Amino acid sequence: MAFTLAPATGDFRALFTNANRDKLREQEHAELVSTWSPEIDSLVTAMTHNHSSGPGAPQRSTVEAANGVIFTSAYWTVFGGPGGNPPGSLASRINADFSSLSGLKSAVRGVAGGPADWVVVGWDAGLGKLIVVGAPMEELGQWAGTPIMAFDVSSRAVALSKHSNTDDYVDSCFDIVDWFQAKLRYDIVNP
Repeated sequence: MAFTLAPATGDFRALFTNANRDKLREQEHAELVSTWSPEIDSLVTAMTHNHSSGPGAPQRSTVEAANGVIFTSAYWTVFGGPGGNPPGSLASRINADFSSLSGLKSAVRGVAGGPADWVVVGWDAGLGKLIVVGAPMEELGQWAGTPIMAFDVSSRAVALSKHSNTDDYVDSCFDIVDWFQAKLRYDIVNP
């Protein structure tokens, strides 16, 4: 089965011109297609639903490629919405773990300001809370949480955006969160 990146259905005009949005999607899609395999397909399914990948540890490159699929898919589905405030149980969890939505934004900005290509807001079952992690893709492959939101903060994404710095880019991402999609991801691991 070949990999196809789901279409971006939301409104990304706050971040990119349509041409630059399409350029970033094409580049990401090409990278994911070049690494796709049936093993990655199985691992993506297991990782998305917070299940073990089965006996034997997959090769690190396979885990990295699977995370690329998961993070990229989360980015293009969780953003492009109307923004606003998170609903229900997700709002309660954000308030418990970050004091407020502003606290979560600050945590994401703080991590995005480093060497990270991706910043992930995810559920860490071991800690029983949402955490913010960020790193180059090859290092995020070792994180065992479930992504709720994924921010592509690579220099390529920021350069293609309408913003001159990472903080403004992250703020614009929060302005177009589809909180319904984020909550669906949260509800998978917190039914």
